[in-house]
Amino acid sequence: MDAHALWELVDQARAAAGDDADELDLVIDHLTTLLLEKDPDEIALIDQQLWQTLRDSHRAELWMAAAVVNGAGRDDGFDAFRGWLIAQGQEVFTRVVAAPDRLADLPAVVHAAHSGALLDGGEVLMLAAEVYQQVTGQELPQGRFAVLPDFSAVDLTNDTMLRRHLPRLTALFRS
Repeated sequence: MDAHALWELVDQARAAAGDDADELDLVIDHLTTLLLEKDPDEIALIDQQLWQTLRDSHRAELWMAAAVVNGAGRDDGFDAFRGWLIAQGQEVFTRVVAAPDRLADLPAVVHAAHSGALLDGGEVLMLAAEVYQQVTGQELPQGRFAVLPDFSAVDLTNDTMLRRHLPRLTALFRS
């Protein structure tokens, strides 16, 4: 499924946020406003595209990067991190999914390394479902989630492995 509608919506929200596009709460406010202008079928489509984008980004190396940045390896933490990443727009998302160590190039990630801030966009993941329920009074149809690969063999405490896969990112967060 092409995620065009999702990325168009994120781009519009980031453009509306202007110079404050790194403020996730502001981007979420704009996303909410834009979703409220859509009909229920479009909202459901955007939600499907969001979950397909999450499935496409369910990669071990990105999970390791999320653990380095946010200091956790839980599945919900990984999802929340990817919600933040989606809110950065398609260009950043695609670049980082292809090579997670590129996170070290992002000003928000550098700031998080120095401030200890978490990059958590969990709200982004539930936004379409919440707006759909607000508009229709019903929950989105079931079947939005998929079984994903198991990363239990990845040892997030193995600093050598993390440094091998993510040299710039681990240097930024673990120096």
